Amino acid sequence: MLRLSCRRIYAGRVIVFIFTLVMAVLFFREAVSLIRMDSSFLTKGWSRISSELLVRALERGLPATAVSGSGTAGSQWVQAAVQAVTGADLLNPREVLASQFKVAETIPGPSAPVVAAPFVLEDENADAHVESPDAGLPAEIAPAPEPVPVSGKPLIGIYNTHNAETYVPTDGKDKLEGKNAGVVKVAETLATTLEKNYGLATVRSDVIHDYPSFARSYGNSELTAKNMLEKYPSLVALVDVHRDAGMTRRETIKINGRDSAKLLFIVGSNTRLEHPKWRDNLEFATLLHGKLEELYPGLSKGVRVQDGRYNQHLHPRAILLEVGGVNNSLEEARYAVTLFARALAEVLKEQRVIVP
Repeated sequence: MLRLSCRRIYAGRVIVFIFTLVMAVLFFREAVSLIRMDSSFLTKGWSRISSELLVRALERGLPATAVSGSGTAGSQWVQAAVQAVTGADLLNPREVLASQFKVAETIPGPSAPVVAAPFVLEDENADAHVESPDAGLPAEIAPAPEPVPVSGKPLIGIYNTHNAETYVPTDGKDKLEGKNAGVVKVAETLATTLEKNYGLATVRSDVIHDYPSFARSYGNSELTAKNMLEKYPSLVALVDVHRDAGMTRRETIKINGRDSAKLLFIVGSNTRLEHPKWRDNLEFATLLHGKLEELYPGLSKGVRVQDGRYNQHLHPRAILLEVGGVNNSLEEARYAVTLFARALAEVLKEQRVIVP
């Protein structure tokens, strides 16, 4: 009887493996038609694919898998059987693939809750995003043709599109609606460090952009950024300081004996709105990431390109900096930007954007 049970389990594993192999082949065939793939898809794209997209691809390639979402007794039996043998949830195709192809486990999945549209950052979506009336016009601000000397003139503009974002261990919640919360304090630390440690004058705005209408956050902060650039033409970089709303787990790295929150660069593209020079922003963010890897390996999680524009069309060195997640402390986030300040100063000097 025991031998018969073992044979059944072994046969079940073989069946599930064959099923998964077929599913994987069909998935990748259909995924090509659903995703505009580039050379970096296998290393970067996996983490950007929503589970909904995976399910759609599987159901198109293997219609039998569509039963998994029907809620019938039969579908529940299939789901339970697959989970018993593989340890993976059939409703989560990423788990099914990873259970049979271990290389898939080495590719990080999304840390954020799954959303219907990939590449979306909070209110940057087609329904909620509202920009200023001239948002569709191409940017006309070009880089300064000559290096800007370090002087009393502001060189770095700093603001927060989502002022309410904060850190749970410090404030007990992830947002303080209508207030200048944790990310504003982080921006303040960044400005102070740039000025005191590196001699780079800054201008910082604490105007609240995400209240009472969160959907108008970027439209509001665009006006702030434009005003900065008009009033201070000496600015060579703009930094919009955020906290990673999608990172629910606490991630830290120990640098010089202290815990630091991790950093992530978000770069917009021209997918939805006019932004013909977005690759200039990408190049700048990539330089910053590279410098952080040189100075403090592991502090930066990399550069992520998304569909939104995030006011980066206003300046070729405008960046969106995610500092930690909801479960990092304010102290960890503040320490992270003191380290980032060094990288920013060094990149600007090495690229001769500024000269001593």
